[in-house]
Amino acid sequence: MSAFAALRRAYRGLAVFWLNLCLAFAGANVLALAYLSVAGRRGAPRAAPTQDPGPLRKFFPQLGERELAEFLRESERTFEYEPFAQFREKAYAGRYVRIHPAGFRESQDQGPWPPEEANFTVFVFGGSTVFGYGVPDDQTIASHLQRRLVDLGLAKPPRVYNFGRGAYFSTQERVLFEKLIVAGAVPDLAIFIDGLNDFHFKDGVPALTPLLEQLVEHFGEESPAMPVLLAKLPLARAVARPSAFRILGGHPAPPPRAAKAPERYDDAVVLRNVIRRYLVNKRLAEAAAREFGARAAFVWQPVPTYRYHGPPPEHLGLHEYSRFGYPLMADLVRREPPGRDFLWCADIQEGLDEPLYVDQVHYSPALSDRIATCIVDLLLERGLLG
Repeated sequence: MSAFAALRRAYRGLAVFWLNLCLAFAGANVLALAYLSVAGRRGAPRAAPTQDPGPLRKFFPQLGERELAEFLRESERTFEYEPFAQFREKAYAGRYVRIHPAGFRESQDQGPWPPEEANFTVFVFGGSTVFGYGVPDDQTIASHLQRRLVDLGLAKPPRVYNFGRGAYFSTQERVLFEKLIVAGAVPDLAIFIDGLNDFHFKDGVPALTPLLEQLVEHFGEESPAMPVLLAKLPLARAVARPSAFRILGGHPAPPPRAAKAPERYDDAVVLRNVIRRYLVNKRLAEAAAREFGARAAFVWQPVPTYRYHGPPPEHLGLHEYSRFGYPLMADLVRREPPGRDFLWCADIQEGLDEPLYVDQVHYSPALSDRIATCIVDLLLERGLLG
């Protein structure tokens, strides 16, 4: 055999190999696209808050095994980009979880969007505890608020909009409130429920900032273009699907960095800075509400690290800051009350001998109802409902 014939044969073999490899890669992406399309109709689930439905059975005895599994699937949320506030849960229409394209989770007797002047419109802001991770639509704080407000027989029918979002804290909530006002959606009452995430995000930096920093740092460079394109392929998206539930633990995370000193959760300087930042955000949100004819109320929420007598939660990570920050906030509220629009609901779980959390930090239906009751009682006491 001549050298030319051998070279031609080798080239033909290599060409066939690469053709088959490309066809296999294309086929895998077609299959992944089909999978993502089916998964997308179920809300593009990422990763469940728990693989074992057992812990939830005591909170939802009315759900059979199939219904509980469906609820867990629907509870698996994904994020999309939100200008200025960084991110929000994607729109979704399920049996237990419904997220409106306008960015709020639907509640009991959900009102129309945009809100109508004939209704008493209430916007509720907060993190994943307010969104209601781990409970269905009709058991969130917002849904319980809706029922409690209806019972009051207000002059205008109340309609509550749940703008709670995973990993949000007071700064993002204020930004979201201002965005809604700019868009022409001004509520009669805005309720901000905070405490847990303000201490978790102690530096005041939203969860996805490290990723956005990298995008801006490499903006215009050619080097990251290929990894970005590869990451957008259906196969890559089907194999590596980030979990919204892990964001409270700091994910998606930046690339590994040099080791640093372990956290000191009782650092008084850090804790006081968190409280100062929260109070500044409160003043700014108050001013925005007042300027546009709305009322505002600011709720300090219960957490499992403060006056909770149930089983001590494990693996709280940065949420341990609340264990030391809440007593400082309680002392400040006693000495210098932040105003009649500040509603202290942090100790409503004291003395209760029952499980009140569906996981480490997220509220059970019973605790969501107690929080709604605390809010309504204090709103009436402070004359903030009319």
